[in-house]
Amino acid sequence: WKVLVEGLKPSPIPSIVE
Repeated sequence: WKVLVEGLKPSPIPSIVE
């Protein structure tokens, strides 16, 4: 879930996919 939190800044869509 760490990637999702950090991905929310640049792009929430790609972070959720990862």
